[in-house]
Amino acid sequence: MKPEVTRRVLLGAMAALVVPALPVAPELAETAAAAERRGVAHWKQQFDRQRSYLLTHYGRLSRTGDSRDYYDLAYGIDAYVSMFEATGATSYLDGALELVSNVIADARPSTSLGARSFEDSYRGWVSGPSGVAGQEVPLYESYCWRYVCRLLTALRDDDAVYASTAYRKQYDAVLAFTEQHIFDKWYARGVNFYIYRQNTNMASHWAYIALHLRKHTRSTTRQVRCEKVHADIAVGGLPNYGGVSLKRQLSGGSASRSAVGWSESWGLVGQSPQDVSHANAEVAYVVEGRAHSTMWTDADIERMSLTLTEVIMRLKPLYVDGTGKGTGWIADGFVKLGRFSPQVQRALETYQPQGQAQYIAAMAANARQLGWA
Repeated sequence: MKPEVTRRVLLGAMAALVVPALPVAPELAETAAAAERRGVAHWKQQFDRQRSYLLTHYGRLSRTGDSRDYYDLAYGIDAYVSMFEATGATSYLDGALELVSNVIADARPSTSLGARSFEDSYRGWVSGPSGVAGQEVPLYESYCWRYVCRLLTALRDDDAVYASTAYRKQYDAVLAFTEQHIFDKWYARGVNFYIYRQNTNMASHWAYIALHLRKHTRSTTRQVRCEKVHADIAVGGLPNYGGVSLKRQLSGGSASRSAVGWSESWGLVGQSPQDVSHANAEVAYVVEGRAHSTMWTDADIERMSLTLTEVIMRLKPLYVDGTGKGTGWIADGFVKLGRFSPQVQRALETYQPQGQAQYIAAMAANARQLGWA
């Protein structure tokens, strides 16, 4: 029986995805000026202190066969990829590949996943009781797989690694699964419902996936589809939501005129603002879009950076437009803005990550791109 995952159910599940708050940052005007430049070596040391724990924690999540766990596993995969980008050490690449390989090994034909599955020929997983129980949930898969696609790009862009027979074999295996059992699967099941998602952060996951997958797939048909999905969400507009694009959406008002605030709901301006936590998804995508396409510009990055420093870090709001009382929790996306600006990176150094591996790893990758050894 084909499940119909309603907006109410999905948003309820999303609300349960609570992330820990980072400590409140000191005033930026004081700390940014005094911050000591911290290079890759500093962040590598911080990350490596946690490696034994990370191997256990993320290794366990990668072997449960529960797609809800892959939402959290995404942070580990992204962290290992960032550390590989920062250091070039293949041990970090191996860590990411092992996690992904474990997840793929647990994938089962939909016909064997129970009465609430799609019961088609694609492979996948169902969520356990902590998520949308017993169903194949596109949110959990896309949230994780955008960073699997980033892993593919990191591997492919390293000439020495890509030339290795062993790594090339792993690359080919992950790519083949991604093409058929992630992108093709949800595209075939209903592109307007499962890929052109009902809010901006979930749609950004698929823009991220399509952005990277179009570079890797050898199928002309799939490449065309990826190009269209990416372009539609980024600038062309979602056909099922009045032709509104993420570029157009990211033009709302903010507590700072130079920053950007936006709604989570397509077409709304000044209503239903995106919360800071989930906004990391859109920012993570725009950072990748700036690096791998021409659809996002330095001006877009600058406005998001101002949203970070002038609104989120200063006001600690619940929403990106500066309203509500929150914690200023940033990770996943906002932290990656440091790679574009020494000033932003130094401001981010004032946030103590409390052992958050993804934050630390992103700071290492930022430092590498800034040329801070």
